[in-house]
Amino acid sequence: MISRALPALVFGLTYLAISGLHVPWLPESRALAACAGAAAMLLFGGIDLAPAWRAIDGATLTLLFGMMLLSGGLRLSGAFGAGTDFVCRHAAGRPVRLLWLVTLLSGILSALLVNDAICLMLTPLVLDVCERLRLSPKPYLLALATGSNVGSTATLVGNPQNMIIGVRSGWRYLPFLFRLGPPALAGLVATAALLTWLSHRDLVTLPAAPSAGLAAQPGWRRRRPIVLAVFALATAGFVGGGNLALVALAGGAAILVAAGRDALDVVREVDWTLLAFFAGLFVVVAGFDQTGLPRAAFRLVSPYFGASAVRQIASFSAFSAAASNVFSNVPFVLVAAPWMNGFAHPMTMWLVLAASSTLAGNLTIVGSMANMIVIETAGERVHVGFRDYARVGVPITVVTIALAATWLATIG
Repeated sequence: MISRALPALVFGLTYLAISGLHVPWLPESRALAACAGAAAMLLFGGIDLAPAWRAIDGATLTLLFGMMLLSGGLRLSGAFGAGTDFVCRHAAGRPVRLLWLVTLLSGILSALLVNDAICLMLTPLVLDVCERLRLSPKPYLLALATGSNVGSTATLVGNPQNMIIGVRSGWRYLPFLFRLGPPALAGLVATAALLTWLSHRDLVTLPAAPSAGLAAQPGWRRRRPIVLAVFALATAGFVGGGNLALVALAGGAAILVAAGRDALDVVREVDWTLLAFFAGLFVVVAGFDQTGLPRAAFRLVSPYFGASAVRQIASFSAFSAAASNVFSNVPFVLVAAPWMNGFAHPMTMWLVLAASSTLAGNLTIVGSMANMIVIETAGERVHVGFRDYARVGVPITVVTIALAATWLATIG
């Protein structure tokens, strides 16, 4: 009992620390909390050193690293700034159009790149656009956060939990996109419509001059065609069924080569704390899994999921949405991954897990890392409270999960 209790306690405290709640005696840094939890799991015998090294999913970390290098190259080359110029030219004096553009643009970009990186890059640009167009930034920040979560559902490289699922499930990029692309697109339209309805008081038309986007340095501006070509080739590699981690790493390496003496600028774009967060998290989850408690929990709740595929899709979607907000979506996916073979149609349930855990991130501010990036980055200029977010996040989550579950049940 004691051998189970200590790892379970480490697991519980780690997830309490990364949940976003303020606990005085726990570290507030998510990366520090995950690494401290991994160290505690080793020290208290939850897992040995060799299994801990094996638990760190190198393929997922490599995929994240490569996508961060690609994202960094696009940002430095001014590609995102050019996109912002386009948005400003077509949305000046049209706040509703701007809301739809932010929602759709963040969703589409998050499907192609990692949603956390998109939120990190676009939040300052959205704030700048709203300031220069004299608009309240709150609905547009909410559009960025919720749109990026919904859009990232579509692909295996859209968010960290989908990357984990891509590595562990056997799904390939294009078949995954064909199945979750349609509900993601429908979800983006529903998200924009709900935001327009719920935020109509803040969408006031005021005349203003268009804003300039983020300018690239001359050296990087000359490299923009090369960066865009590398990104296009990497996307083609994903679509062609190439190994996700290797394609992303090759793309990132090509960006470094193209950068030449400025390669260090690209390396600085990598979120090393996020990589440390995942490395620590893999160890914590592996130690908790060795207690047998996750498998026991699945045996306890699995009868309530039903036997038919349709009922399992509906019930597990709801369960996954709730659990993703209790544990956060990435930790829940790590815990739930071994459960998939216990369902009637495991490959379909991998899709259900991807969709429901990702879309559940819109329920609250702490539901996903992307939300926290937007809120914390904008915190010095705009305050978005728990209620502000939940007022739009709850209906968006309910509608988009219902759309995804209905679609997956329909296509079988």
